Amino acid sequence: MRALIMSDLHLDINKEILNGNVKSDYLKWLNRQIYDVLILAGDLAGDATAALKLIEEIKETTRRAVYFIAGNHDVWVPKEANSSWEAYHSMNENESCISSPIKIGDYTMIGGMGWYDYSLGYSHVTMNHFKEQKKHLRKDSIYARWEMDDKEVVDKMLNQWQHQLDNHRSDRVIFINHFIPYKDFITWHTDNEELNFCNAYMGSERIGELLDNYKNIEYVIFGHTHQRYGIVDYRGKKIICQPFGLVTDWEGNSMVEELDRVATFIDL
Repeated sequence: MRALIMSDLHLDINKEILNGNVKSDYLKWLNRQIYDVLILAGDLAGDATAALKLIEEIKETTRRAVYFIAGNHDVWVPKEANSSWEAYHSMNENESCISSPIKIGDYTMIGGMGWYDYSLGYSHVTMNHFKEQKKHLRKDSIYARWEMDDKEVVDKMLNQWQHQLDNHRSDRVIFINHFIPYKDFITWHTDNEELNFCNAYMGSERIGELLDNYKNIEYVIFGHTHQRYGIVDYRGKKIICQPFGLVTDWEGNSMVEELDRVATFIDL
């Protein structure tokens, strides 16, 4: 079984930048690829409704299996909504969402959206300061509302994953979440202190600490960062982080060429 792995399509934002039908172009590109199952690691199309519509269109167009998790953009809600939990649950209830373990080839996929808890940020900055500055630096503070602290959101994710991983210790596991699990994969900028500060909102060291307890995890897939790493051997696992990202992140100007550049295939 051949899997195609992608993340951070951001079809909504890229459509605005390119002023074109990027979804149609993406679907046509998918149809030309040789794979059996598509795995999408979050930030698909702008909100839960758009993301789920994209998933159904991929199924109808390609007639091949697709599995996905939500990213932070996928659970953004209007200002008048109470919280993001409804959007989150609407995605998790979809049959293609990796909200519970899924058997694929010789592997079991385990994971979910994930979140961040500031542990990847500067060690000398307090949690309260990260929390306060988030209001000024991140749109998540406006559109992703959990009615709890970010750390508590990560706690919920970790508890779920630990239970699932404990129940599948004898399986070969692919773990997938949207956020960075290891500090070695954050980006430090020599000329942008604000971006360096925002590493606090990129993921959680506690995700990586959990994964390190399970030697049967062979692949770890994530995105959120738009920095590309390809497939990297790390701590006895293969890390896959090859986001599509925004037009401003691309190496070239052609969407098709960029899709070819980031497409990651593995045999399962």
